[in-house]
Amino acid sequence: MKYADPVVDPSARHASLVAGAVDSLDATARLEAAGFSDAMAREYGFADVYHYARTLPTGSTSHRRAVRSDASPRAEGWLRAVVLLSGALIVALAAANLVQIEAVARAVVPLGLTGWITGSLVGAVAWRRVGLAQPADGARRSAALAILAVPAAILLVLAMAGDHRVVVGLIALLWLPFVAAQAMTTVFGRLRVLAALAAACLVAAGTGHLAGARWLPGAALVALAVGTCVLATASYRRTTSVGRRAPRLPDRRDLGASAVAAVQAALFSAAVVVALYSVGLGARIPLSLGRVLAAALCDPLMVDFAVRLRALTRRGSAWSTVRAGVIARTLTYLALAGLIAGATTVTVAVALDHRSVADAGRVSDDVAFFVIAPALGLFTMATAMTLRAGRAMGAVHLAGLCLIGILAVTHLSTALGAAVLTACVVLTAARAIDTTCHPRSW
Repeated sequence: MKYADPVVDPSARHASLVAGAVDSLDATARLEAAGFSDAMAREYGFADVYHYARTLPTGSTSHRRAVRSDASPRAEGWLRAVVLLSGALIVALAAANLVQIEAVARAVVPLGLTGWITGSLVGAVAWRRVGLAQPADGARRSAALAILAVPAAILLVLAMAGDHRVVVGLIALLWLPFVAAQAMTTVFGRLRVLAALAAACLVAAGTGHLAGARWLPGAALVALAVGTCVLATASYRRTTSVGRRAPRLPDRRDLGASAVAAVQAALFSAAVVVALYSVGLGARIPLSLGRVLAAALCDPLMVDFAVRLRALTRRGSAWSTVRAGVIARTLTYLALAGLIAGATTVTVAVALDHRSVADAGRVSDDVAFFVIAPALGLFTMATAMTLRAGRAMGAVHLAGLCLIGILAVTHLSTALGAAVLTACVVLTAARAIDTTCHPRSW
């Protein structure tokens, strides 16, 4: 098999990644969490990730060392959540201080849709190359994709913006580069600095909003976007310090890998768009922020979930006991994600006085807050579980179930819509359980 660039032996870079693994299954989970898939393992002549992981020196480590090695991924998960949630809140505060709340609600859909897909595409290419032990090539190719995708996404936002194109366009000009840059920073380093920057900008934006300084949230958004791009540039230069630094277009394999991520993001985005256009304007911002929070918390929740599942296997219990524990924890985390999304949606709705916006939607606000929001949170968590196990096509199927369920509850009769959504939720939970009960998911 021929490659465009010389391929570095991946074991040299992956050895440090699995150094704290207690066995080959643990090493497999760590590799898959870092983006190394079965397809990548086959490119190096192995049947799947597990057979490749068996060739890496995990060593015999103590339980204490294994717990310490889990601390870093857990912290990184929370840092990613801080960055994503802070960015979304700053955009909402900046928009709310520039235009009326109705215009902000209308801008939520194009900004959220384009940001999600752009981040998924850039991240997919970056993680694939890192999984192949080619971080420099990953930085160059993901940077090229970001340079092409961000202008296209900005044009799409302007086409969907309607009124207030100038304000929405300016926000998109800051928001979309931030999304692409934070995806690269998450993969290639400087995440702690970015999280500190995002938290500081959020505090400034919130203070300005409460104090009536209408310019401060916008200034915070500018600082966050510029600072994130600077950090991404620094990460890029450090990662590509050896060899050529110029961005390079993704190749066919990169596009193939990112196509699955794009399809999954598009299906999930379509479900969110259907939900947002079916509710009143007053419910759009709360529903969007509830969905963002659920997505942001998936990283730390999934790390904690994996740690707890691996802890079950170290107790030496029978498989039936382990399986029961896995099922119970899977259902608990799915319910927790739905509860967080629903509670956040209701809290934001009350804080923004959503009933002050007279525009009514196809479905009532109660259905949006207590049915659609928790369902989106549950689907998001189930998708995260599936992706962590390396089942990209499984995540596409779950996104399709999400779209079917949301279409049913928003366009069919109440009884029939509830029945279809319930069936989709049950199928999603069953798919998540099937995934997590496979030892390689841990």
